[in-house]
Amino acid sequence: MTTLAAPSRAARRVPAPGARARMRPSWGDRLAGWRDGRRGLPAGGGPGEPAGLVPTGHLMAILAECVEGTEAALRALLADTHADRVEQASAEPRMRMLRIRIEEHEERLSAALAHGPGQQRKMGEARLPDSQVGLRRAAEHDRLVAGLRARIAGARAELEAIETGQLQQLARIDAAIRRAHATVRAHRARADRRIAAYVRGAARTHPDVPGLLGAAGGLAIPEPPWLRASSADDLLSMTTTQEGAP
Repeated sequence: MTTLAAPSRAARRVPAPGARARMRPSWGDRLAGWRDGRRGLPAGGGPGEPAGLVPTGHLMAILAECVEGTEAALRALLADTHADRVEQASAEPRMRMLRIRIEEHEERLSAALAHGPGQQRKMGEARLPDSQVGLRRAAEHDRLVAGLRARIAGARAELEAIETGQLQQLARIDAAIRRAHATVRAHRARADRRIAAYVRGAARTHPDVPGLLGAAGGLAIPEPPWLRASSADDLLSMTTTQEGAP
């Protein structure tokens, strides 16, 4: 990848964002390249020197437009997925608690079913016949079993609802990631087209066409790390520090 040398004072004059938005990626870029080429710009590495390219104001404007579009795509991605990512993180403790609760209730239910209703007499039942005591214990046992089964069913339903919600959240996050990737690819493709048009224009009037083409061939736009995110987990790990930055 070519390292850009420091631009000259004239090259530092970057058009305002509004002006960049009005630039056309074909004849406008070719015309700018044609004008710069007459002045020997952009300058390539000389004989025996490492390949290099002094960026002109027009080249810097193209690169800045791409960088700004990429950063805007990341901001939009973080904003679009913020609520779902927060919900994903906050749901984990609740899901752990529900799993523990289900396990505890199931253990109590297994024990109750194994031991049965029992025949123990309680206070005030000393004079009751065994049959009536047995009916009371059986009714209590049935209520206990029914209550445990209801709690297990309720906890499982809540857990399933959370898991279903998480799958929907992950689907929305993944869709947002794909949209952001497509947006960034479009910005990068536009920048590549504009740079190619600019270089073609410069090559028509540039005094050192081989040097220009050699240096321009190594010009590449750095890829942001978050663009490699392919899932919600990747996005979280790659953007935590960026999102927390001022």
